[in-house]
Amino acid sequence: MMNAANFAPPEWDAILTASMRNDFGAIKRLVQQDGVDPSHSNAVNQSGLHIAALWGNVEAVDALIEYKAAVNAQNKLTGATPLHCAVQSNKGKATERFECIELLIKEGGADVSLADFFGKTPSEYCQENPALAALLTPQAPPLFTAIQEGKVEDVQQIVTAANDTDKKNLLEQVFRGKTPFQITIDLLLQDNDDDETETTTPVDKTQLVSILELLLQAGANADGSAPHDDFANAVNPMLTLEEGPVLPPLVRVCTALQTAYKNPQPDTVALLERTAQLLLLSQETKTTPELEQLLHTACRKGDLQFTKYMVETIGVPPNAKGRQGMTALQFAARSGKTDIVRYLLSDHVNADVSIPDDRGKTALDAARVNNKQDIVALLEEFAAAKQQV
Repeated sequence: MMNAANFAPPEWDAILTASMRNDFGAIKRLVQQDGVDPSHSNAVNQSGLHIAALWGNVEAVDALIEYKAAVNAQNKLTGATPLHCAVQSNKGKATERFECIELLIKEGGADVSLADFFGKTPSEYCQENPALAALLTPQAPPLFTAIQEGKVEDVQQIVTAANDTDKKNLLEQVFRGKTPFQITIDLLLQDNDDDETETTTPVDKTQLVSILELLLQAGANADGSAPHDDFANAVNPMLTLEEGPVLPPLVRVCTALQTAYKNPQPDTVALLERTAQLLLLSQETKTTPELEQLLHTACRKGDLQFTKYMVETIGVPPNAKGRQGMTALQFAARSGKTDIVRYLLSDHVNADVSIPDDRGKTALDAARVNNKQDIVALLEEFAAAKQQV
C-alpha cells in the first residue's frame, strides 16, 4: 500500500522538523494557516507525533494531540506507535518522555494494547521501570478476559446481554491487534508447553471450542485472518511485515490437524476436527488456494489420512490445480505415492486423469518421466478399465 506521504506537498515535511525542534508555534502555524495534516508522515510512516515522542518534546506532543494527530499511527519500520517511540527512546530527558507518554494516554487516548510488528506492547519494553510499566499495562476488555480464562458462561453472558449494535462492536473490538475470534483461535492452536503463553495456566481447549461456537453464532467472521500472525510469519518470513502475511483460520486449523494426525493424540484430533467443522459451516468460501495447497502437499508427501480428510470433510476439489497447473493426482503420481493415487482414482473421488498441467503433461506423463512404474501401471490399468465401460 502506498503511503499518503507520497502524495503530500514536500513543504509539509516542515511539520516533522518543527516536531523534532519542539516548535509549538511552527506546528500551530503549519496546521492552522498552511493546512498541513497534523498526522503527516515521512516515507516510512514516521509522523511528527512519532518524532516528538521520540525526543520527549512535550510542547510538540501537546500541540499535535490538540490538532487531532493520529496517536495510534504505526510506522513501517517496526510497527511502532508514538508510545513505542517514547518508551524505547534514550533521547532527551526521561522525565519529559514520561510526560509525553502521559499526554498520549490521558489526552490523546493512545491505545496501550496496540502491539508492534514484534507482537510487543509499549509496556513490554519498560519492565525495568515499574511505574511506567503500570501506566502502560493494557487492561483487557471483559470479553477478552473471559476468553483467555476459558469461561464459557461469562462469554455467553457478555455476548447475549448486548443488543445487535453492541454485539457487532464486541465482536469487532481489538485488543493487542486481535479480535475476540482471533484470540480464541490463537489459544486453541497454542501449545500448552509454549514458554510464550500469556496465561499462567493452560486453558481447557474444550471450553475454547465452545467459546468459538458462541462467537460464530453471534456473528463473528469465520474468515477473520489476523495480520502479522506469528504462524503465518513462520510459514513465509519473506513477506513484509507491513503487508502482513495472513492465513485464514481454517487453513491454520487444518495445518495443525495434519500434524496431530502424524502424532496421534485422540483428544487433540477431536478438538481440531470439531473446530474445523465449525469454521467450515460458518464461512462463505468452502475452498481456498491455501486449502488446495495443503491437499497437494499431502499428496506429494503420501499423507493418506490427511488427504482423505481434505477431500471428504473439508471438500477441497481433487481436480483443483496448484503449482505449475498440477492437480493432486499429478503431485502424487510424480512422487510415486501409490496409496494416494489409488485413493484418488477410487469411485467416490474419481480424479480426472486427463487434466494436463501448464506444460501439457498428464499424471501418466509425470509418472513415466519420474520412473514411477507402479504408478504408471495403476494409471494404465485405470485408463483401460475406463475404455471398457
